[in-house]
Amino acid sequence: MYRLNFPYKLQEDDQLCFMHIPKTAGNSLGRDMAKRFPESRVFHDPSWAIQPIMDFPLYIRNSYQMVWGHALFTQFRAVQPTNQVYVTMLRDPIERTISTYYYILSRPEHPFYPKVKSMSLEDFLLWEEQDAVESHDLQTRYMSGVIDRTKDPDIDQACSVLRDKFMFVGLVERYEESLALLNFTFGWPASEVKYLNTTPVRAKQSDIAPNVLRLIRELNQNDIILYKFAEELFNEQLERMKTAQWLVDHQNAVYDSIERRFAHYSQWVRNL
Repeated sequence: MYRLNFPYKLQEDDQLCFMHIPKTAGNSLGRDMAKRFPESRVFHDPSWAIQPIMDFPLYIRNSYQMVWGHALFTQFRAVQPTNQVYVTMLRDPIERTISTYYYILSRPEHPFYPKVKSMSLEDFLLWEEQDAVESHDLQTRYMSGVIDRTKDPDIDQACSVLRDKFMFVGLVERYEESLALLNFTFGWPASEVKYLNTTPVRAKQSDIAPNVLRLIRELNQNDIILYKFAEELFNEQLERMKTAQWLVDHQNAVYDSIERRFAHYSQWVRNL
């Protein structure tokens, strides 16, 4: 994450890039961020991809103040080379994987639905035709830019990108705190907490067989490392926010005290 004084005021030529990793509450957060900009200055393709923007001339790509979609970090970098500000949300890898499976089962329009509808969760995890590697270190792949199933993502690179390139990373498991930190990071007013695109019916971890949970962990070892690293960064930024808020509250209290004393002194002078 950038080490700077908060809040950061987005400039007219900044482009906020929201890397929306599937099943990380991105629909909820993305809509909240998008309302901060004129609708015409937000690029969000119905397909959730950002690839269509690459067909536009550079001056049009540069005109967007927010670009939002399911895209790798490297794909965002290709949109324009400068003035990009990156944000994302991460989720506990076990929870994200379970949610993904049940989400697909609940969406007949999903491209994987025809095959996944007859699969168990274990079958889904072992399914080798998953072009999108939905259950295999997906968050690390997004961060490091490696989506090829035959290649392992670089966890060191992913952690470096998250630390050095992303101004904000939120955590689904701490969504309300994440929203508060996001608003604080950019100096935005508080917003209503909304949960969109949730999976209607899904099993809890306690309902999943131990051998299947072990398989999820094995397939998401890098994501587990990345998530723990993200927690450290998140807690660090949250403490900075709390410290800044305390300083503001303390400063206001001092000003209030001075004003009360001045008012008391003024009254005493008038009574002389």
